[in-house]
Amino acid sequence: MGGACFANVTTMDAAGPGKNGADGKPDGFVNPSRHYEALEVELDKRFSNHWMAAVNFRWGSLFGNYEGAYRNDNGQSDPGISSLFDFTAGQLGLLGDQFKPGKLSTDRAAVGNMFLSYTIASDTPYLHSAKGLTIGMGMRGQSGLPLSLLGDHPIYLNQGEVPIGGRGAAGRTPAATQLDMHADYVLPKLTERFKMKLAMDFFNVTNSQFETSRVQYTQQGAAAPGVAPAPDLDYGKPTQFQAPFYARGSIRIEF
Repeated sequence: MGGACFANVTTMDAAGPGKNGADGKPDGFVNPSRHYEALEVELDKRFSNHWMAAVNFRWGSLFGNYEGAYRNDNGQSDPGISSLFDFTAGQLGLLGDQFKPGKLSTDRAAVGNMFLSYTIASDTPYLHSAKGLTIGMGMRGQSGLPLSLLGDHPIYLNQGEVPIGGRGAAGRTPAATQLDMHADYVLPKLTERFKMKLAMDFFNVTNSQFETSRVQYTQQGAAAPGVAPAPDLDYGKPTQFQAPFYARGSIRIEF
């Protein structure tokens, strides 16, 4: 995946970021970068002899200084507009490590999935009475997301703008796992044209509730440029957890 940037035509010359323009002076902007590498292993067993399986595992790395059209670390909810490259680095270091490449906020070092399904047929030993029952499970595990120390912007006075000490300097959220289960049963035909299927889905069977995000703002927004911002006392507190156990049932009529 290649890099991308939003060009400010009033300050960036056609030669590209960091290059000399027609006046012979560099424009002062760094190159936006977003680099993704991954290795994925997958094993599939197509449905035969009443069962099927799909297993995959991925090692990956998402590295750079630009998350894309939507900035995920501070939830800037205006896709296509980013404040990351509105200013050059300057001489005073007020933008911290904003331009320094690091682990981007959606980086997951490892993700694994396993899905199994078994259908009971008339020739299944000792289970003839359960003919038509399908049972399945899904298991997912993933490493945590990078956490940063985000200070306010010295000009815009917005919270969560400037990474201090580099992206991912505050560690990661906990690794998480989830087990889901499924069962469905096809009733004997109601008529020649109609049949009914009953199904149940169980999500997060173990009721795991890992933290999935935390407050990354270290400062509140400053009152005015040059005024020292107050610390954000909520820094490090969890903001979201894995969804708890829940179940879903359905009745389906096919004709």
